[in-house]
Amino acid sequence: MRYLKVLALIILFVVSILFFSQNNQILAQSLVLKLDVPYIAELRSVPLPFYFLVLGGFVIGAILTMLYFLCEKLKSAKQLRDCRTRMNSLEQELNSLRNMPLNEEPMSGSSEEGEN
Repeated sequence: MRYLKVLALIILFVVSILFFSQNNQILAQSLVLKLDVPYIAELRSVPLPFYFLVLGGFVIGAILTMLYFLCEKLKSAKQLRDCRTRMNSLEQELNSLRNMPLNEEPMSGSSEEGEN
């Protein structure tokens, strides 16, 4: 499985290099981003090359994905810790029940008492 992940990363890297090298002129064009909020503000960015925006979007997506998986890992670790704690308490209860002495007295309402 690890080899498949490495192979997928290599393929992604090669495709990314091909994409950026074949579209260099288009991606080098500058863009000015703007945000117009009516009656409040009009914001404009400095001229940014298009490839910077593409790479920035990729990096932000990767960071958000890593944060999501980190939260999932922490949640799973907490659930595992809770399950292990419960398992240990149940094992202790089972061991205490196994070590209880057996009583030789018959239980009330057994068939032997009904015959007399």
